[in-house]
Parts: sequence; structure tokens; C-alpha cells
Amino acid sequence: MTFTGNAKESNKALANVVTISPGGGILSFIGSLFGRGKGVTAAQLSSDRDALESFYRLNGFSEAKVGTPVVSTSGDKMIVDFPITEGTQTLVTAVGIEGNEQVTGKKLPALQLRPGHPLNPQLERADTVALQTYYADRGNAEVQVKAREEVSADKTTAKVAYVIAEGPKIEVGDVVVRGNTYTNTSVVRRKAQIEKGDPFSYTTLLEAQRNLYRLGIFQRVDVQPEQTGTALGSRNVAIAVEEGKDLTVSGSVGIASAVEGSNKKVTPRVAASIAHRNLFGTGRYLGLELIGAQNDQNEVFLTYREPFIGKYDVPLRSIADCPLPDALVHPL
Repeated sequence: MTFTGNAKESNKALANVVTISPGGGILSFIGSLFGRGKGVTAAQLSSDRDALESFYRLNGFSEAKVGTPVVSTSGDKMIVDFPITEGTQTLVTAVGIEGNEQVTGKKLPALQLRPGHPLNPQLERADTVALQTYYADRGNAEVQVKAREEVSADKTTAKVAYVIAEGPKIEVGDVVVRGNTYTNTSVVRRKAQIEKGDPFSYTTLLEAQRNLYRLGIFQRVDVQPEQTGTALGSRNVAIAVEEGKDLTVSGSVGIASAVEGSNKKVTPRVAASIAHRNLFGTGRYLGLELIGAQNDQNEVFLTYREPFIGKYDVPLRSIADCPLPDALVHPL
């Protein structure tokens, strides 16, 4: 495998990008174990060509081109050559942020694109997303961030500025809970973790929806913003829930086997359970399971789950088990 036309990027660096490898060595040995041939496919060559071009783009070569790989043979060897036209590498000379009136530059996320490094579109995109996320989480739900590039005529240098249109900072107005006919509203509010005056963000709404589903007592949860009249700096939040079944009862009948000496004994096995997933509308769980069989595999399991520990939103689950009382085992 060879490369031609690569003046600035070394053969070693390029070889680490492609998937095909010179014959022999451990890769060839592994390939022979799985019945793979020694040749390469057109799909492999095309994929490696695209990978090389992407590699050059991420290193500041915006106009780099990798031609169609040239495949030739010499005896029993196959040679693959990648013809490369690198073009000009663009280096970043300055990186700045514009439009940040509500937040000082020191409080903004550290930028990954830095002066002296190649103009990397992937890092530029990562910086844009990081700035958008930062603003969105502090309540600027309508923020817009765009990267502006000023590339020199010879394309050797570039100045990058992230232009921010902050928009208004929005706070949460009233939090309204609907649909909870049995569950306490305080439980829904506490699990949603959205309070009046909090910075409004769509990420917070998604987290609230996820947290409420984790309680395991709702069939449907929908958390949506509502415009508060003409006020731009405040939005109400509506939490709509649909409660599931609180009480569940189930049972099963089967067989259990046990080996006693040289005999294999088969006995009936019965299991019954009852659980309440939302005790008194508090989100607490209490479940009882009875398992009985004639081979002394008789047990009682009691499960209790507390959705909160004091002021912390941390669930606590405890399970206790003991042998099934003889009075309940005897009928089996």
C-alpha cells in the first residue's frame, strides 16, 4: 500500500486511517482463520478513499482530493496506491465570540478550536453545539449560534468568530399538573424537579418526563411549555399524566424437580403475588410474593420501595424473604 502526492501528511499517519493493510503479519493470519481472501474489494477501497479525504478535512485541508485507488500486481503481490492532491492547509490564527451580552466570556464553555491549529470543521461544530447548550440550559431557549469564518485569499490562515444571538432569558412560570386522579400532586412536582423561577429549557422538560416515567406508576407523561400571555420572559409548564393500574394480582402454577438419591422427584409449584405500585398516592411500592412447593422450596418475599430518601430524590428498595408458614404449605 502506497500514497503519492502527500507532502505534508506522512505515510504512517495515512496508513493508520485506511482499513486495508499490507500482506502478512497478524492481520493476514487472522484473516486466514476466518477464510478471508488476500484481495481487497471495491467497497473497501471506496471506504478508505472517503476516510482519507475526511482525515484531510479535519486537518485543515478543505480542498484535499483523493483519487481512485490504483491497483497493480507484481508477481504474487498486489499494490494499492492512493493518489492524493493535498491542496493548501488552513491554520486558525484567531478565535473569538461575538454577541455575548448576558454572559461574560469567562463563563462560557472553553472552545476546542484554537489558534495555531488546523481549521477543523468537527471542532467548530462541537464549539457551536456547546455554546447553544450552555445558553439553552440557562434559559435562553431561543438562542442561535453561528460560526463565521474569514479565510485569507491564499487559504493558509483563517479567523473564526462564533456569533451569538442570545434572545431573551426565559424563566419557568406556573407549573400545572393535570390528570393525576390518585397520585398526590406534590409527588409529581417533586419528581419532575421543575419549580417556578427556574431557568426554562427544553432539556429540563425532557428530564422531567423521564423522571416521572421512572416512578413506574404512569402510562403516559407529557411535559410541555405554555405561553404566558404576551410575556416573553416567562413560560408556564404543563405536566399531563395518565395513571396506570395501582394494584396488580398474579399467579402461576408449574412443576419443580429435585433429585433425592438416585430418584428424580417432580412436584407441583405454585406462586402468587400482589403488589400496589402507588400506596396512598405517594409513589411508594409494596409487593408480596408467595412461592410454595412440596420439596421444601417454600418462601415469602416482601418488597418495599420508597421513591425519596428524605429531601433527596434517591429511591430506596428493600427486600425481605422468609420460609412460607406451614399452615400455607400444608394444602400443597
